[in-house]
Amino acid sequence: MKNIIDSCNKCSLHSLDINKKDIKKGYGKLYGWKIGDEIKYIFVGMNPSYNRFEGLEYTFGGYDFNKGTGIEFIKLLKDIDVLKDSYITNVVKCSSFDNKIKSENVKSCLEIFKEEIKENNPKMIIALGNDVYDFLINENLGVEIIKIWHPNYVFSYNREKINDYKKIIEELCND
Repeated sequence: MKNIIDSCNKCSLHSLDINKKDIKKGYGKLYGWKIGDEIKYIFVGMNPSYNRFEGLEYTFGGYDFNKGTGIEFIKLLKDIDVLKDSYITNVVKCSSFDNKIKSENVKSCLEIFKEEIKENNPKMIIALGNDVYDFLINENLGVEIIKIWHPNYVFSYNREKINDYKKIIEELCND
């Protein structure tokens, strides 16, 4: 999967300097990741943030090596014991300088995301935020799609909602 993502040039985002692989500087296309073998849930955001952290290779602070709201999201998934059942990714693997993604970028990356679904065979896709949900709900992915708040909304802007967020995810993942 990494080779497919690294070599992708289907849209204009691939040519931006921030999407040319240099992990030490926090640049490059980001991959999805998991720690377990049997995936029940795919947590999916729209795209990697332009404001990344040094050494970030995997989306949402993968493998606890990184800082930011992603690490808090990972810890929350660990706390409710669903991290091992989860695959965490973005539909679009590249960043943009203004953190705005066009529908043409999403459509270019959709085949890679469908491969991630096929490889992991989840029972549910949990869309992180309105934008990714609004796009995915119109696709025939063969998997139930549920929308929740994006981690940045909770951990950066509405910290008082962390317990509500945790409860929502627990209820979704314990059905």
